[in-house]
Amino acid sequence: MTNTQRVIAVVVFGVALALLVTYVRSSNAADLDKGAWFNSLKMPGSGTSCCSIADCKQVDSEWRNDGWWALAQTKGWISIPDGKIIKNKPNIMERAILCTSPGDQSLYCFLPPDMGT
Repeated sequence: MTNTQRVIAVVVFGVALALLVTYVRSSNAADLDKGAWFNSLKMPGSGTSCCSIADCKQVDSEWRNDGWWALAQTKGWISIPDGKIIKNKPNIMERAILCTSPGDQSLYCFLPPDMGT
């Protein structure tokens, strides 16, 4: 390998490393921002945090004649009681958010998807 080829290889490696570090930093920052956002979700009527990023999942949801329904991981389609719906917080995720307890999947809260309003 000539000196010129070595210099080019070192420059290419340096640029690739810089790009990788930038990507990792931005990914970690985005995850931290999402974690803080999930922690900011409050149970309707209580002001108590209803979840963390570990308790919540993006789920399919539907608005039906009788209100919101969500597709829970182990329970199938469940009706969401009005008192569990977070209404004063914009949803930054792509789909609805369903926050449940890890064991029996008791419902903590539900954030509808952004409906473009």
